[in-house]
Order: sequence, then C-alpha cells, then structure tokens
Amino acid sequence: AVVESFNTEEGRPTDQAVQISIGVHTGPVILGTIGASDRMDSTVLGLTVNLAKRLEEVTRPLGVDMLITDQVANKLPGGHGHQLRKLSEAFLKGCSEPICIIEVYDQDPPDVQNLKTRIEPLIGEGIELFKAGHFEAALSKFQVAQNIYPEDLPLQLLITSIRNTLDRGKMGKGPALLDFR
Repeated sequence: AVVESFNTEEGRPTDQAVQISIGVHTGPVILGTIGASDRMDSTVLGLTVNLAKRLEEVTRPLGVDMLITDQVANKLPGGHGHQLRKLSEAFLKGCSEPICIIEVYDQDPPDVQNLKTRIEPLIGEGIELFKAGHFEAALSKFQVAQNIYPEDLPLQLLITSIRNTLDRGKMGKGPALLDFR
C-alpha cells in the first residue's frame, strides 16, 4: 500500500515507479566482516543467501512481489494468516535440484487475492498431476484456472511449460515445471 501510494503521488512520472520484490529462504549463513581497516563492511554469505537472492530475481518474470521456499512456509506458525500459494517446483540459477516456490500475496488488492485464492487448489492439483506424469490432465487443470483468472502470469508460464513438455513428447514424471536457469 505504501509503494502504491508513493507511485501514484501527484506529479510523479510513471517511468519512475518503484517496485519491491522479496525472496525469503531459511538455513545456515556465514556472518562476517570483510574489507580492509580503512573500509570494512558486515555481510552474510552462503547458499541460503544465494537462494534467497535467486528467489528475489524470479519475482520479476513471475510478476509477483514475494516468494518463499517451502522450508520457510513450513516454519510459519499455525494460524499465521498469510495468503500463500504454491507456484511450482522450479530450477533456479545455481541450483541443481528444483526448489518449491511459494508466493505470498497478502499485499495484493482484495479482488486479486480472491482470484488467487480461488485458483490455488487448481494449480496445486495441476502440479501434482504434472509430477505424476499426467501432463494432459495437468494442462486441463491449469486451463480451468486460467478461465477464472486469465491475467495470472505464473499460471500463463505454467501452461507454456506444460505445452512445451507435450510438444517435445517428453514422457515420464516431470522434475519441475519452471526453469529459470
């Protein structure tokens, strides 16, 4: 809401709009001070930090504001109240195994939240069908969801990925629907 208010201030050029994107992962990190005596800085390093950065980078092509991993979602307390939807397992740059990515969409307008909540079970079913190797059935679930919310960019990317899989005639189980490497 604050970002939206900032972007719609009177006199603000539309080409100077601000967009915030967030990626969150959990795990061990290395905290340390780097540099020389005349210029020192504190930072965190490690695979956890790299994965959080990769998640943040993926928010742009997915057109979402915040992504978390399933490890973060599993640590949320019961009744947390956040609006979450699993978008897929995806290959991210620098990762050899697919990562479960989950959108947090609390900040979306209420009408968009409602649409995302309505299609979330269909996306979940489509992902499970894809993982089981039932590509046509997965595509069908995604298309039903698209009829409800055609503007949903992650859903459009999932449909494109399934169609590409079908066009290649790939059989067997799918490791991940999305590939951002």
